[in-house]
Amino acid sequence: MKELLAKHGLHPKKRLGQNFLIDRNVLTRLLDAANVTAGTPVLEIGPGLGVVTVELASRTRKVVCVEVDAQLEPILREVLADAANVEIVIQDFLKLDVCEFLDHRSKGKWTVIANLPYYITTPILTRLIDAKRCFGSILLMVQREVAARLRAQPGSSDYGSITVFTQYHCEIESVMRVSKNVFYPVPDVDSEIIKLTVRPVPAVAVAEEALFFSIVKAAFGKRRKTLLNALSSSEDLLWSKARAESALQQAGIDFERRGETLSLEEFAALAAAVAGAAVVAAGSRWFSKAPILCRASSPSRIGNRIARSNASNQRRKLRTSWRARSSATERITECGASPEERVAMTAASGVDTTLGLVLSDMTSWGRPRLARSGSRNF
Repeated sequence: MKELLAKHGLHPKKRLGQNFLIDRNVLTRLLDAANVTAGTPVLEIGPGLGVVTVELASRTRKVVCVEVDAQLEPILREVLADAANVEIVIQDFLKLDVCEFLDHRSKGKWTVIANLPYYITTPILTRLIDAKRCFGSILLMVQREVAARLRAQPGSSDYGSITVFTQYHCEIESVMRVSKNVFYPVPDVDSEIIKLTVRPVPAVAVAEEALFFSIVKAAFGKRRKTLLNALSSSEDLLWSKARAESALQQAGIDFERRGETLSLEEFAALAAAVAGAAVVAAGSRWFSKAPILCRASSPSRIGNRIARSNASNQRRKLRTSWRARSSATERITECGASPEERVAMTAASGVDTTLGLVLSDMTSWGRPRLARSGSRNF
């Protein structure tokens, strides 16, 4: 491997987290755990020098490997010259529309194999789970610390929002611990191979996923605070203490507990309690089926400002700032209500609920931000 890199005048890039697998036994365990059959298309993220790719090509009909480091392309072309069923794509994985990219190449469920550096694990894992309809299983080599977080149970220090997100969508299995000494160059810590199997239905029943994950984010946003204080101080939820108390009471959860002690079932119960309260509120002082959905009693300054404007000015401003959205949904977003209130307003106004959920997880004027990406390779 060192000779191959030297031949092309290359060396591993620390900034991309490049650590190449050099142990045959670990490679065999990895491929056996993937359980790839001849008819299973495989997506490999970060093929590096093609060590895993060569073996995959002998086991299945189609392998697509995505590599961010363009300098490794000549090596991959050389090593995989005889593998006609392998497609090499030099691209940043995070810039791909994953399902569109894969559907164009092969229909059906893909298997993912990837070796991920610490700093890019969460963005790639999130992107994969968001595209879960395309995958049957996801096999990852990650740092042991990350694997512990994904497998963690409530009450442990490793348990966090990424745990809830992953376990909500996938079943998690630890395949094996991997010593740092089986990589070149040797990294600082050991790794672990984990297998994620996409659940046919989520682990818990949730009516409004955006609200559910907003609550999870708020609960873990300030880990040392009690749930009451964490939820009432969240900039995403915009709840008062009275609202947080009411939600926790309806869900049967002690105010003094911390987010890291709640199971997925308890987070779901809390989201259900909040969503139920919002639906009731939809017929009260906050909502109306009239064209203007926010009344002057709205608690936000944006809501008050809009309520004081005349109807024509409101319609003009909304059309200008949110042209791509329906006018009813625009008013819901602009009124300054909390996420669960926006969901209820969406239902009350007859706007598509899915769009309302997306809007409920955004700030009034914000835009989602994309993570920057890199690569770690086999």
